[in-house]
Amino acid sequence: MAKSSSRQNVSSHSYKLLVLDTDGFTYKHRSASVILNTEGGMFDMTLPEEVYRLTNTRNVFDFTLGGVVSKFTTQIEKYEAQLRASDRKRIILVYYAYNYGGKQSFNERHVGIGGTFSSDKVPVDAIGLEYDLMWQIGDSLYDIHFNDDGTPAGNPVHRHRLPVSKGYHIIEWTQEREDFLERMVDGMRRTINQMKDFFRTDPTLMIDNAIASNVQLALTQVQT
Repeated sequence: MAKSSSRQNVSSHSYKLLVLDTDGFTYKHRSASVILNTEGGMFDMTLPEEVYRLTNTRNVFDFTLGGVVSKFTTQIEKYEAQLRASDRKRIILVYYAYNYGGKQSFNERHVGIGGTFSSDKVPVDAIGLEYDLMWQIGDSLYDIHFNDDGTPAGNPVHRHRLPVSKGYHIIEWTQEREDFLERMVDGMRRTINQMKDFFRTDPTLMIDNAIASNVQLALTQVQT
């Protein structure tokens, strides 16, 4: 009589579990199977691919169902601990560009107004500055928003893969650096609004009144 095939000597059971995703914040559903080789009496569980890549453990074995599940759980916990301890930090992504001297002298990124601001279509002096708070996880940048209890509010949104394009600058986040950039951006907004209000009526009258009253706009202050 022919020997039974290995397929006939194996029984398996699949179930669902939640595993921490590689972003280190969210969980995703994965399938896992317990396989019993009835000939050898060993239970076998295969770990998800991302767990294997981080822990270098492909399978766990035991003679009891409880034992193999315990070993499987231990590897999942090890994977999640290593993932949370991986290189993950909050950063500030800064976008900066300018037109200068009436030439198309763009600093990596076109501001977007210099080419149409003057009547002869020659780019004039202009400056642009923006920033975003993001999370750097491995070689990618993500938008991640959190609830009051510290849990992610929705899934992370992938924004950039490193290295970032020219014109973008990555600065490691501190509250002081964020506040400094906000003051810079706010100062630019106030200068724009000041100029807008200044030229809203009669520019000649406004300029003469400012000269007579010794009023200093931010752009007219002399550096010492």
